[in-house]
Amino acid sequence: MVIEQVLSLWLEALGDIFADDDPCDAISQYIGRKLDLSRNYPEASRLFAIEVIGGAPVIGEHLTGRLRDWVAQKGAIFHAWQREGRMAPIDPAHAFFMIWAATQTYADFQAQIEAVISPVDYDTEVYEKGAPGVAAALVRGLGLSSQKQPLR
Repeated sequence: MVIEQVLSLWLEALGDIFADDDPCDAISQYIGRKLDLSRNYPEASRLFAIEVIGGAPVIGEHLTGRLRDWVAQKGAIFHAWQREGRMAPIDPAHAFFMIWAATQTYADFQAQIEAVISPVDYDTEVYEKGAPGVAAALVRGLGLSSQKQPLR
């Protein structure tokens, strides 16, 4: 099913992360991959959004099963980083909600973005010029710090 393939792509975007990884690098790479997926597969993102807005009749079980398990597994790593002072104490599920909202908005709300900033070249002006600042803001907002520099 197409919608399940979309979910798989998004979950695979984080890749394997471990508590001894550099959280700043791991999450920055994840945000970059999520932005690339929105950029390269905007229709898939919109299809997923429509499905979820409609109450997830097709993938509801995947959300309460596979996605919930994935968030719990990756969230345990976020908690380890938080205990070490390398990530702000933000509930992991809400951290993911922020990342997903920020990265998928460029695909899901392209019409709104175009109406507001009137880009001549959406790809260049939005993804290449605008998205990196959003990614940097997410990293700062999540209080991510490299292994070399714990938060104080």
